[in-house]
Amino acid sequence: MKINDIEFNADLWDILTELQSQLRLNGINLLGDMKPSGHNIMLCCPYHNERRPSAGVDMRTGMFHCFSGETKVITYEYGAIEMKSIQELPVHILNGNGEWERVVFHNYGKQQLMKLTLSCNTKEKILYTTAEHRWILNNYHNDVCLTKDLKIGMYLQKSIPVKLPDNIELDPNGIIHGFCYGDGNNYGHNKDKTIWYHRCYFYNDIDFALQPYFEKIGAKFYEGFAGNGRQYRYALFKADKNYKEVPSVTETINYLLGFVAGYFVADGNCYKNKLTIYSHKYDDLYRIQQIFTRLGIMSTEIGVSNIKSGKRGCIVVKQDTHGYTLRLVRNTIPDSFFITDKGKNSYQRYNGRNSYKVISVEHTDRFEDVYCCQTSTHSFTLEHFILTGNCFACQEVRTLEELIAHCFGHGDDMKFGWNWLLKNFLTISVEERKDIPLDLDRKALYNVTTSYISEEELDTYRYTHPYMYQRGLTDEVIEIFDIGYDSNSDCITFPVRDVSGNTLFVARRSVKTKYFNYPKDAIKPLYGLYELSELAKIHHGHFEREVIICESMLDALSFWTVGKYAVALNGLGNELQFKQLRDLPCRELILCTDMDDKGLAAREKIRKKVTNKLITEYILPKGRKDANECTKDELRQLKKVF
Repeated sequence: MKINDIEFNADLWDILTELQSQLRLNGINLLGDMKPSGHNIMLCCPYHNERRPSAGVDMRTGMFHCFSGETKVITYEYGAIEMKSIQELPVHILNGNGEWERVVFHNYGKQQLMKLTLSCNTKEKILYTTAEHRWILNNYHNDVCLTKDLKIGMYLQKSIPVKLPDNIELDPNGIIHGFCYGDGNNYGHNKDKTIWYHRCYFYNDIDFALQPYFEKIGAKFYEGFAGNGRQYRYALFKADKNYKEVPSVTETINYLLGFVAGYFVADGNCYKNKLTIYSHKYDDLYRIQQIFTRLGIMSTEIGVSNIKSGKRGCIVVKQDTHGYTLRLVRNTIPDSFFITDKGKNSYQRYNGRNSYKVISVEHTDRFEDVYCCQTSTHSFTLEHFILTGNCFACQEVRTLEELIAHCFGHGDDMKFGWNWLLKNFLTISVEERKDIPLDLDRKALYNVTTSYISEEELDTYRYTHPYMYQRGLTDEVIEIFDIGYDSNSDCITFPVRDVSGNTLFVARRSVKTKYFNYPKDAIKPLYGLYELSELAKIHHGHFEREVIICESMLDALSFWTVGKYAVALNGLGNELQFKQLRDLPCRELILCTDMDDKGLAAREKIRKKVTNKLITEYILPKGRKDANECTKDELRQLKKVF
């Protein structure tokens, strides 16, 4: 099992069995009777007292069940924001009781995601989450359901925030800002933009209820004609900011509530007890929706409203166009929001019809970093007030290391859990490498110069390490490529030779990380070029088979273990390597770089630089990023494409 890019000599079942055994030796029985269930191991949750298993740990990853990074969560500080952008940053979220709670979102590693498509009032929403993440259903019992078990037509529970006090005081400047944003304009400012001059129209009789707010700031009132040719009363005043911009969500609650209250008077509507706000700018209305979110006022997704040309209230629309609308949930709005009679007597209540319905649940090929947080209610609120659970059992969110530490009474000390894993399941056995008789004649610096690595130094690395076999290498391949182990740096060593067998430098890869280390300013030739040249001599100057081009050394070596011949770029290709590819004594090159954007770009580059060869490609199986992740059978069965 791989944890934090280190391969352990055990699977998750063995690890949990050993953990349970050691706990029982210490008189502790926390995990109960474990049992497999699909891709999960079910056990008693150690974070609360229970008799029957309800916690699930994924046997493939040892991780628990979270969301992709672009999923938005409601926060007090930023409104709705992507989880990955607030990783390890303390924020306040809406918990399952509709209260603001301080939490931290953590990255829980790469996991496979499912695509969850939802719909509410004809508005579609797509989320990417793990198969075992828990959702709270909107039914009589508020049942909990895993993503993979959701059925089409199920409704998800929504979080109803604790409403602000009905008598909360509104900031008068916020009211003026909101009203001016809707029915005003600015006609100038000073050089430093510290003073802005505004004009604000009173188009309807109900608007005059706001006139006292303008009088208090010394506004002057005039009569004038608007764009529709009709005469209206308007106020001229100055302010210390541009009132035609949406305020920051970080303003005070009183100011923000005043802003949306004033804006509702200008551009709000109450029809059949449905409260809506209108804007012709989507981005601005989205920012206003974030303000409502911070205030704990529920809203639907933004809708589109078609507008016909002609006179429309106080304006004239020259051609058919469209605007945007936002519907509010009445019983989440404090009474002080209604500063005029508009909407004041509406009585529409939240009745569940604003819940999201499951449209589809699909498997995907996405393996990405996932994120989640921990709350006291074991649930929190996503954008648009969708209530979701934390992860397994009581919805605690923990890594395997944290789980181990907790069981031994060390809180969530990941260092303790990690050291326990290393001590029990990473027993390193380093042996002197045994030579294997080969047809290849190893030439290691018979013409020694100071620029080459000596045989004496290479001798100090000629040991085997379990990591080599964990990466799928065989004794024969280890001997052919002279792969070794450097105990000083705890790294696997890869001698990189020129075509004559001289060792140019030694590349290293730590047994604990996935990164290769090369000497500074090293010019990289094709890795495996010398070994191929020796093979060519056996075959009288040419290859009987094609040559595969890989991105990393381990990828190339993986092909050698199944009898296919490959070289590695140790990167994305350079001019020296392109020349060496053109000079290879073979007719066909098969491209098999990583299946990511950089790897695919490298394939295109090789096609342009190496024009004297037949170029084909391998497309790796779904879920495999590179050749070293493939099984030997998968490597043997790869099909070429042009």
